[in-house]
Amino acid sequence: MSAYYAAMDFPEDVQGSKGEPEPTCEIAKAYEIYHVGFPERALSSCASCHGETGLGSGAGNPALVGQSAAYHAEQLRRWRNGERYGDGLNVMHDAASKLREDEISPLAAYIAYGPAPSRRPEFPEECP
Repeated sequence: MSAYYAAMDFPEDVQGSKGEPEPTCEIAKAYEIYHVGFPERALSSCASCHGETGLGSGAGNPALVGQSAAYHAEQLRRWRNGERYGDGLNVMHDAASKLREDEISPLAAYIAYGPAPSRRPEFPEECP
């Protein structure tokens, strides 16, 4: 069964021509959220718990890669709204509550693709 799912293509809305998200400014912002966070909003990076490559770091910080962007977006919203819970220190609720709605989908797409170094083209120069 795992081979069947592993062989599936990415949904068209989150992939470029080679199965990679297009390098947009939204994805560049997601890169920043994932790897740096927003200290001015007291938002830690996703990588600080889930690892730079998204493969997790221990039982309490699971791998994120391999799930769809839609799944990640839904889970981030559920953490933010208090519909999902289970981490003793409420780290995910705290982090998700600091995300703006317009940041969730690009972040979810970035996570789903996998934050590991890749052949992804550079971000457009006009990105802030």
